[in-house]
Amino acid sequence: MPANITDYSSPSNYQVVWIHHRINSTLQGDLNPEVPASLSQDNGTLGAWTLIIDGAAHPLANEIVVGGAPSAKNLDGSKYDIGELISNKIYEKSTTTNVTTTETTPGFQFQAKLIGNGRNPTTAWVSGNGTNVTGSDVWATLTTGGVQNWGLVYNGVVISGQSSTSDYSGYDSNGNPQYIDGEGNLYTRWQQQYDKDGATAYSVRKKLPDVTTTETNPVTTIETSFYDFYEVQHTSAAEVDAFSASVVLVIPQHIMQRNVTTAAGNMNDGSYVLDNMFIRISPHMSAARLEQQDLYINYGVQTKLVPIEFSVGADNVELSLNQIRDVSAPTPADNEILQYNSSSGQWENVILNSNDIFEGDTNEFYTDTRVQNYLNSIPYATEAYVDSTTSTLVNSAISSLVDGAPDALNTLNELAAALGDDENIAATLATQIANLGISDLSDTATTAPSLGDSLVWDGSAWSPGIANLGISDLSDTATTAPSLGDSLVWDGSAWSPGPVIGGATISGTAPTAPETGEFWFDDTTTGYLYTWDNSSWVQLTGIADGGTVGGSNAGDVGTYASLWLNVAANLGAGDTAAGSNLRYGNFGTLGDNYNKFGKSGNAPAGTWRLMGQLSSTNGSNYNYTDQYFGGAIWLRIS
Repeated sequence: MPANITDYSSPSNYQVVWIHHRINSTLQGDLNPEVPASLSQDNGTLGAWTLIIDGAAHPLANEIVVGGAPSAKNLDGSKYDIGELISNKIYEKSTTTNVTTTETTPGFQFQAKLIGNGRNPTTAWVSGNGTNVTGSDVWATLTTGGVQNWGLVYNGVVISGQSSTSDYSGYDSNGNPQYIDGEGNLYTRWQQQYDKDGATAYSVRKKLPDVTTTETNPVTTIETSFYDFYEVQHTSAAEVDAFSASVVLVIPQHIMQRNVTTAAGNMNDGSYVLDNMFIRISPHMSAARLEQQDLYINYGVQTKLVPIEFSVGADNVELSLNQIRDVSAPTPADNEILQYNSSSGQWENVILNSNDIFEGDTNEFYTDTRVQNYLNSIPYATEAYVDSTTSTLVNSAISSLVDGAPDALNTLNELAAALGDDENIAATLATQIANLGISDLSDTATTAPSLGDSLVWDGSAWSPGIANLGISDLSDTATTAPSLGDSLVWDGSAWSPGPVIGGATISGTAPTAPETGEFWFDDTTTGYLYTWDNSSWVQLTGIADGGTVGGSNAGDVGTYASLWLNVAANLGAGDTAAGSNLRYGNFGTLGDNYNKFGKSGNAPAGTWRLMGQLSSTNGSNYNYTDQYFGGAIWLRIS
């Protein structure tokens, strides 16, 4: 069956053809929009073969063929084999995308160099050492301001003049300060050159900013799908069952045997056989005629063509199972099957029974014995059991249903009559309930209510009106008259008017008769916050814990004072001392009279914290017996 293709542009025109999507394709057919849609559906996978018969894909051939030539066999036994190559088709898919590349060119770097000297260099990095330099020259411009001043001048232009090292743009890997101007140029302080008028000049290295360029170019990618189209060779079912061969014999009209013999009749060793002494065989008549011409032209031999055909098939050959070498079925009987015997290595005819059948997980079979044993192991209800218990069960169910109902209402008919034979009794009752109103109640007045009214009992009925209710009308509230500022406080049995427990008092003296949980802040003496625990005031926080309370009078908690330590000791910031060991005073220097120190004999009260550093020694070292010296600032903390 040759291929029948009317038009390669559409697979719908492929009537009879083998289609191969080559494995070396870079794109599957169904992913390539250039491939016709129907062809992609028939043959989209790489390496796949598809057979088209009468314009439709053959259901037994649309799969990948691994090795060998594809062949599709029909259910009737006929088959379709691949034939000669007809054509190749290449489908290309072109995809263009924009690819962006970025390239950065390092900026040009100038070597370190200092230009000029003295107070007017044209290229230098100048760092001051704390001396203010005045004048109108570059030196003064770059160093004015004091300690850590620095400035940068390049090619006669003052780039920057800053006040501290925090204005640097960082440091390089060698610890040299750097500065970046507004145009991105990087200046690095380099080697020290000279000192002048309280400042140091350094050489400067300059680097231009890096240049970054971005370029976008289109890039085209070509992907291909290769298809091959082949003829189809059809073989009928009869041709498959039988096989045949046809040849043509090319027979010379006379066959010469040239023998050279001796006088004694022996064969001469020089005897030989010529090519024209043999019968030639050709596969068909055209080839046989060529052989006939060769024999006549080259050897002068006249030949005769004899076609010969022989066929072996179902029509003229009968085979049986016994003719197969590994089958032993001499006298088969009805319902026998062939079963392989591994001992003899033969297929033998046998009759199978249940003993030869192997049970599986889902194809189990049961014998009478197995079923009876199964039933005996499980207490199924028997007919006798049901008969003996039916009347008892029924009577029990009836009794439960009646459940002591009166005789007039113990049947369904009696219940229906009591409900007025209304089969929709539930809906009827729901409607009636939904339509009920306050005025339908027997103890409610029919007076129309106003907005915000409540139902108030007027002595004979519930009537719409305004209820004059107060706190005292509540069942769990005492009727005690409240005082100004009272709140409702639960006294254990009812809500009663009274003061709120847990309030705070700010005073220099503790409150009298406090309540448990009440707070008191001592703003005069200690600066602590206290709470009453029902027996004593408990300190919560104060100056000693980080508070900052200050008094209005000298010596109050939270105030500072100039005090002298009246004992020998070495103290640092944060140390504490009792007021009895301190004296009010001012600061002075050691002289011939201790009164120059301004130390009085008055000692403050409380505890104080040192806010400085001091050392106090006995005045006898300086001919002043029993006098101690060491003054500082102190904070009273308690």
